[in-house]
Amino acid sequence: MLGIIVFAIALVGSGIAAVWDLRTTEVPDIISLLTAGSGILVHLILTITTGELTYIVSSLVVGSLFFGLGWIFFLTGIWGGADAFVMGAVGFALPTVPQGFQPAFSAPWPFGFTLLINIFIVGAVYTMFFALYKGLGSKKVMEEFFNDIKGYWKRMVLISAFYVVLLTVSTIVTVGFSGIGTSTRYFLGTLPILLGFLAVYRFLKNVEKYGMTSRISVDDLEEGDVLAKPVELEDEVLDADRIVGVTEDQVSKIRDAVDEVTVKSGVMFVPSFPVAILLSVFVGDLIVLFFI
Repeated sequence: MLGIIVFAIALVGSGIAAVWDLRTTEVPDIISLLTAGSGILVHLILTITTGELTYIVSSLVVGSLFFGLGWIFFLTGIWGGADAFVMGAVGFALPTVPQGFQPAFSAPWPFGFTLLINIFIVGAVYTMFFALYKGLGSKKVMEEFFNDIKGYWKRMVLISAFYVVLLTVSTIVTVGFSGIGTSTRYFLGTLPILLGFLAVYRFLKNVEKYGMTSRISVDDLEEGDVLAKPVELEDEVLDADRIVGVTEDQVSKIRDAVDEVTVKSGVMFVPSFPVAILLSVFVGDLIVLFFI
């Protein structure tokens, strides 16, 4: 019964976040907090009722690592903050295969990495189709993408290093030192997918910058809109490098300072999470399905 509850928390929480993201391009933090908190609570109950610390430890470790990786994506301009919060919430709620479920294609590595890589795969496919649709027809987008990726390699190395640490720590916690060899092979097999995921997002960033921006009157500017170019105010400069929507207070200040602003739209990534959850729980590991 608790296994069904855990699965429902992760799926419903991420599903509500996905709908909110599609409708408004914003996800209230309370949705992620409730999903994470509910997931931790259920795993704490499982630990108390069974006497197995693995449940609560897995929830805290996987959730923290998911959030940490998502936050790095946010800090490096790949994701919005809502994406990082939702991914962390999913990790807290669904760190292991829920009781009563048996994926068709199970992997020898921890379920958390199955879920993580499935998120990357689903997200990459989703964003790639969108990016291809928007970007391949634009010569400017393609030129800027190749120039951009040449200067992005340091960030890709940093994220890859964090991925190694994440994989190693999670393997030791959930399997033990005996699983290090398997985790190493998993790292070597999935790193190209992670790097491909990062390349897709850099491509998407250029699609957003050169194919998905528009100049609008400040009268049409709304809370949550994302600036494509910095705006200088009297007491600050509003940055446009990260995916952060303007606040209501900032909208008022912008209207007092300028007549027009450049805003950008983007791909809503959150819908990838409930799809990845369904695939992970019922189908299993997509790496095993397609490559092993």
